[in-house]
Amino acid sequence: MRLKRGISIVGSSTLLLCAMWLWQLDQSLIAQTQPSNPCRVKSKNPCNPCAKNPCNPCSDKGLPDRPTYDDEAEARILEVLGLSNGESKEVTELKKRFQKSISHDVHESALTAVNNKTFGSTEVELEKDAEGNLNPLTGLTVGRELLSDGSPNPFLTDQCKKEAAKAALAHLAFYKKTSSREEAEAMLHAHGEHQGKSFATANGVSYAKYLAHISECKEICRPMMATYASCHVLSVSKLDHSIVLFDTGSSTVSDDEAETVRIASRKLKGNGRLDALLIGRASRLGPRSNPQFNRRLSGSRSMAVRDILLEAGLAEDRVHVVALGWEIPRLSQEVAQAYKLQALFQEKKEAAMNQSVIIVLYDHSFEDGQDKHSHD
Repeated sequence: MRLKRGISIVGSSTLLLCAMWLWQLDQSLIAQTQPSNPCRVKSKNPCNPCAKNPCNPCSDKGLPDRPTYDDEAEARILEVLGLSNGESKEVTELKKRFQKSISHDVHESALTAVNNKTFGSTEVELEKDAEGNLNPLTGLTVGRELLSDGSPNPFLTDQCKKEAAKAALAHLAFYKKTSSREEAEAMLHAHGEHQGKSFATANGVSYAKYLAHISECKEICRPMMATYASCHVLSVSKLDHSIVLFDTGSSTVSDDEAETVRIASRKLKGNGRLDALLIGRASRLGPRSNPQFNRRLSGSRSMAVRDILLEAGLAEDRVHVVALGWEIPRLSQEVAQAYKLQALFQEKKEAAMNQSVIIVLYDHSFEDGQDKHSHD
């Protein structure tokens, strides 16, 4: 299947169009909230945030002690971007809460990877763009153009990619004090080119190093990945969705949970324009588990739900599967709030909520996060 050409931080012509959107923002709004920062030394290698740079220290393992997240600065950047994108206050507020949780979730996974030899040594698989270059943002499932079953990712829309590019350029303008559009574009391209080549080494790159980079790269990779995850969550929240829960370590759909699948089946049969996306999750990275284990388990859960839908008579090309494992966006309290699952989250808690499959029903005409059959 041919990959859609979208925003890639490596040599994408679309990026130039995105930059024009960004520089319509009122940069004075960002400058007004610039916190006092005595550290002004820039790395000699702007493509690598883990280079020797006192403003961005990394441990010997390439892992920061903690993610550098400036609440005030990040909130203001998101507010300015929200105004530029015409977002509602509710959406902007959700992104503020959500993007911080993503930052810490990725960092937590990086720490787990360092302390887990099996997980830490697992290599990241990256997609290639239309020009054959590795896209550094595809190491996590939410940033991939294709779902686990090879079908296109309906939530990674062109609009989402534009928002991700704008987010990266806004962060560069704030943190690196870029003086022009051209300077920001050059840094964005250089970073993507550097990371693509770095991740294409003979031995590949481990999840530990990959997640550490995403966690610490506050100017480019982290805001872009957080935007992708935000697009995913906000898209699901607007659509008809339901949740199927599983026992720990199990991919068997219980009789009670099967009723949720049957309800979705009836809706799909009643509207031939609807497809189903099954988003499988696993609860955590245990001492004996690794990304493949969690993805396999979450994939098995999605396939179990898929089997029930197919047995009900639905065509295979209407049921799509993605296996997130224990990756962003996890079913955190912020995500549960967006999905209107707060009461269930309070009852079951985070681990049980992530032992699940989210069934999302979306129209064939789904485009840029909008759907004519959205869920109220």
